[in-house]
Amino acid sequence: MLQKLISRGRSRPTLVLWPALGLAVLVLVAVTGVPWAQPAAPGPLVNLAFKQLDWLDENGLVVGDNSRSGVAEVTFTSAAAGLAVGPDGAYLNLYTSIDGGAHFQLAVENLWVQFDDLTELLAGKYSTLIDLGNTNGTAVSQVRYQVSLTHDPVDPLVAPAFAPSRLGKSAGRIEEIKGPGFHTDYYSTDFPGEPVVTDWPEEPVTTDYETTDPDEIFFQDEVDHYDDLTTDYEEPAPAPTYGYAPLPSAPVYVAPPVQQVAIGFGGFGGGGLVGFGQPPRPVPFRPVWRPGPAVPPRPVPPPPPPGRRPQPLGGVLRPVPVVNESPMSCAPSAVARSIQYMLDVRGRNSPGAQAIMGNLYNLMGTSPVNGSSMQGILNGKAAFSNQNGLGIQTVFPANAGQAANTLNNGGDVELNIIWPNSRNRGGCPGGGHVAMVTSISLLPNGNFQVTYVDDSNQHDGQPSNDHHTLIVRPNGAIVSGFPCPGGVIAGLLAENMP
Repeated sequence: MLQKLISRGRSRPTLVLWPALGLAVLVLVAVTGVPWAQPAAPGPLVNLAFKQLDWLDENGLVVGDNSRSGVAEVTFTSAAAGLAVGPDGAYLNLYTSIDGGAHFQLAVENLWVQFDDLTELLAGKYSTLIDLGNTNGTAVSQVRYQVSLTHDPVDPLVAPAFAPSRLGKSAGRIEEIKGPGFHTDYYSTDFPGEPVVTDWPEEPVTTDYETTDPDEIFFQDEVDHYDDLTTDYEEPAPAPTYGYAPLPSAPVYVAPPVQQVAIGFGGFGGGGLVGFGQPPRPVPFRPVWRPGPAVPPRPVPPPPPPGRRPQPLGGVLRPVPVVNESPMSCAPSAVARSIQYMLDVRGRNSPGAQAIMGNLYNLMGTSPVNGSSMQGILNGKAAFSNQNGLGIQTVFPANAGQAANTLNNGGDVELNIIWPNSRNRGGCPGGGHVAMVTSISLLPNGNFQVTYVDDSNQHDGQPSNDHHTLIVRPNGAIVSGFPCPGGVIAGLLAENMP
């Protein structure tokens, strides 16, 4: 599985590191260590880049510039292999600051990352949607951050920043939040400069799903238009914030200038991502669990019960071909990536992914206004296969187990995403998207972690493979990682060929 993640290292507190390289968006990082982490491996672990998203309208014009939505992109060095390579994988926690280090916020919590071998680690790239912590319309020029990589999940609101030695006698419990199998306490203090924790609505960390068997999970394959979905969306509260660097024994790193990038994608289920102004606040990235209880004087949360590790179910076997997507062409573009990928795996010749995309655009009846229909996708793909003697076999809807096995056997998978019209509640106009899946994993709480690639700016005329990570419930509801609220995975298409 090629879409994965991040880091570790040890240094003195308050140390600030500036990158020596003059790259526009990449930082070579010797990543932080924390009290509960394993001994740090020598040398830098990751390259890290931050982006701020500008939202485009249907004409490719910026209508939501300098939004709160950001992207954290990570690639790895061999020094991360000690934790990230192997069946257990590791957990990433990322803290970011946009005010020079006066305050930090929890940008990514307990993101699971895993690679099968060193080659996959070095080829891997991971991106996740984050809340930058700014106000809409305000450009973010620089990000400072701390990051940890640990074998077990941690409770970043409790340890080590909230340990008694940090809090002093004035420590007091603000709030106790309980859910199924779940217990977390928030703490604050009267001392200046100590952590400031924002009241944050909690997601249950365990869920009594009827089933989490991948062979029985079809997500929401019956949804084919955004009018099929409703939403009671309310904008989420900001992520928890800290009045100082939250990892006291770890350095603070300074990234180079943030890259401003435009976003406009889709073309399925009645529309695409069409900006109308400033977008909604991204949902905090919390895919797994807080392992609590973690109440002082015990600053280190216990590990999860034995056997409760995430399971990598399936992933691509080699890099994915790049495509330049035109407006509303997500479906023919995703299928073109997939077909070229399968040909590459088999060492067969082809005209290239871009040429395949052009043929599929016509065969699917794709429109620059409405995109593609589900029937158009299936018919166009079958017609292309027949014309070129490819013998492509398509399963729709495929369950999560079928999709994962298809990836593991040199086939490909596309996902359909549809989100409701929540514009009148501060969300997004309704729309849909199709993209090529690169990995599927089952998390211990029954949710799925799904990664995919697309060209997130269909208006710039440039080929791109942008990487994304979704956390998805067994019923298809997207928990985090997608910019529009209320979205669901509306089915998986699994394909293979001789």
